[in-house]
Amino acid sequence: MNEKLKPVYLAGPIESCTDKENYGWRIFAQRFLDRPVIIPDVVKEESDDYMNSIIIPDKKLILSSRVVLANCWKISAGTSMEILFAWEKKIPVITIGDHLISINPWISGHSTHVMKDLSYACTFINEEYSDE
Repeated sequence: MNEKLKPVYLAGPIESCTDKENYGWRIFAQRFLDRPVIIPDVVKEESDDYMNSIIIPDKKLILSSRVVLANCWKISAGTSMEILFAWEKKIPVITIGDHLISINPWISGHSTHVMKDLSYACTFINEEYSDE
């Protein structure tokens, strides 16, 4: 892995998920991607200041990334917003999903590519975004 390359932001459901659901696929992706990854923090403490505790930091991380890999294995408002934000900032979004994607034009319409398999998506990113 080349540490000088801009990272891949790993977007996916966090709220109401187990640690395995949060980190299992992210650890897999981290092992197979040829560039650094950004794993967003899981905010454990309740706060009414969502802008400063979650949203603004995540937007900064997305802006620092080369590509967003969004795993849409279940519906998530936060992941949907991250996809839209990256798309509006012209950051490529590779989305993983099947039945959720096929019935949700907002997610697929704001994704650069939609794929059904995490390992294929990682290979695709390694091949298509190897430049800097």
